[in-house]
Amino acid sequence: MDKLYLTLVFALSLILALYSASASEINLTASIGNARVILYPEIFSGYSTIVNRTILIINPNPIDVKINVSASEEIWQYVKVTDSSFVLKPNESKDASFVITLTEPGRYEGKILVTFLPNTDEENVSGVGLASSLLIIAKPSNSTDAPTNSNTTAYVPISNSSNITGGENTSSPTDNTSDLPKSISFQEMVLPIAIIILLAIVGTVLYLRSGKSKN
Repeated sequence: MDKLYLTLVFALSLILALYSASASEINLTASIGNARVILYPEIFSGYSTIVNRTILIINPNPIDVKINVSASEEIWQYVKVTDSSFVLKPNESKDASFVITLTEPGRYEGKILVTFLPNTDEENVSGVGLASSLLIIAKPSNSTDAPTNSNTTAYVPISNSSNITGGENTSSPTDNTSDLPKSISFQEMVLPIAIIILLAIVGTVLYLRSGKSKN
């Protein structure tokens, strides 16, 4: 058999072996229900405005996953995640709670970071991360009356706000999503690269054979 064809067969076998190896890796899928949240809380002089919110997290994977939730560094001083770590079973979902505490009007913008990690010791399962954008536009209240609490918002005198659950965080956040894949996995990259390599080899073979024919 022609050496060029042997080279082609070897290259094709190598590419298929590489793709099969990558296919054995299980890539988790992440799903959240709130991609962007915009809030307009009122700020009353002498009070802390405390807003209770949730982010829907869904496990669409066939295995149990460990979920880590945190606030990005831009807002970690104002946002405390109460459901920061938990496990979801396949097709299970949870409204993870977080609390926003503000005392001054202004614009606050950051992200709620969510990481999906395999709740297993298997090494062929990789994690994935998503983020929900959070924009808070806090405006001063024009009311002279005392603020009234609602189902999602509470107003606490600043002297007492340090004693309530959901106060400001005192430790810096850890962004665990930066090292995790966001969209394209290794397996997804292998196939198009393999096709390009294969086409290049075929083109080279045809070119060389055409040159031999002319000679």
